Amino acid sequence: MLLASFALPVFSDGGEQVDEAMVVTLTPDQLTSVKGKNPQSFSLFAVKDGKLKPIPYQFDEIKESGFVFMENVSDKDDQIVGKQGIFDGKDELLFMMKDAGLRKTNFMKADGDFVSEISVDNHKGEKRYVYLVENAVQESEDFYVRFSAKLGRVETDYYALKVDPDNAFMWEEFYYDSFVGTHPGRPLDTVTLRMYSNALGVVPLNMNNKHMVAKVVAEKSGPIRSTTEYKVVLTYLKAPVMNFTLQIAHYEQGFSYNSRVFIPAIRRRLVSKAAMNASVDGYDLDGAEVYASNGPEKPGIVDGQISNIEKEILKVEFKTNEPSWVFLKTRDGFSYMNNFIVETDEEIPMGIVYEENKDEDRPPEYYKGQMPMIGFMMHRTPLKGFMQITNSMYFFSKDIDIATSEFAELVVRKPNVNVIEF
Repeated sequence: MLLASFALPVFSDGGEQVDEAMVVTLTPDQLTSVKGKNPQSFSLFAVKDGKLKPIPYQFDEIKESGFVFMENVSDKDDQIVGKQGIFDGKDELLFMMKDAGLRKTNFMKADGDFVSEISVDNHKGEKRYVYLVENAVQESEDFYVRFSAKLGRVETDYYALKVDPDNAFMWEEFYYDSFVGTHPGRPLDTVTLRMYSNALGVVPLNMNNKHMVAKVVAEKSGPIRSTTEYKVVLTYLKAPVMNFTLQIAHYEQGFSYNSRVFIPAIRRRLVSKAAMNASVDGYDLDGAEVYASNGPEKPGIVDGQISNIEKEILKVEFKTNEPSWVFLKTRDGFSYMNNFIVETDEEIPMGIVYEENKDEDRPPEYYKGQMPMIGFMMHRTPLKGFMQITNSMYFFSKDIDIATSEFAELVVRKPNVNVIEF
């Protein structure tokens, strides 16, 4: 049983919160000192308390789709870019911006050979530094993410999530330490996935998380990001309708669902007029504020009623191949931002999911009511080819003292990075 922590909400400069949560990513083209080499002998240091100390980092090999490469996972339509074991192609070096420090002096030494100085700009434009070192003996032992696919459990210093080990779409418990609302520690009920379609053109199909079974194929864990690959089989009345590949990446202050879906011709004939939505169900978050990209500047207020502002929010439209977001602010030690992009060759109509209902029971949700349910919907799915959906969720502990749209821009921005080779 997880124990609640009772603390008063704390206000914070929005940019400081973003810097605390931000993962900095470098590619081989940015880090030419490692490009074309085996990265195992390289590590990162930063100035801490006036000394150079090792910090957490990881190298991930990346496939053409942007998925993390994992050994023993074969996909002829999505190959690694470059050579396995070599830092090239789309590969990534990751570290946390909060671990970057002041610039080292000429007298500071590490127990290896300095290779590169990496500077990154924080939200104020101030430079913070980390140092790439080769053949260092010291390594950081800190892990920001602790994950077990076998247990279906992820823990960080901010949140804990337990899912059914046999289906990652079935949440069993989400806990957020700093939340002090109606149900302390439990701001969210569950993630909800729904698909509406017709079988053979006439028989209505209404499917949810229970019909989309996500089973573990492989995992790759690191101190910054833990990524698991799943095979998802969509079934109805025990008959398979569709299958696709999913990767879930867990970070210290959030996680992302990244899926690649191919709808074969046979399925297009059997299943028609398909629509789907992805959302999160809030657990009695009365008084919370809801915002959306392209929506009104004033928030919708969660109170079980749909106001005029919320009617405007319900009209919000999103576009494929462009990032969009919805934002939930509780002012009780928890804020949630969902940033998503649907990439297809075909323009499809998209809108917002936003519901307030205190009394309705709606499986697979565990608790009565949708207070609120927020997310995005596709009014129809593509008729052919691949569809790639990247659905990223970010969590924040402190109330934000800047405009939500400004904060959202900070969350998704790519910080300026500069590299100097020694």
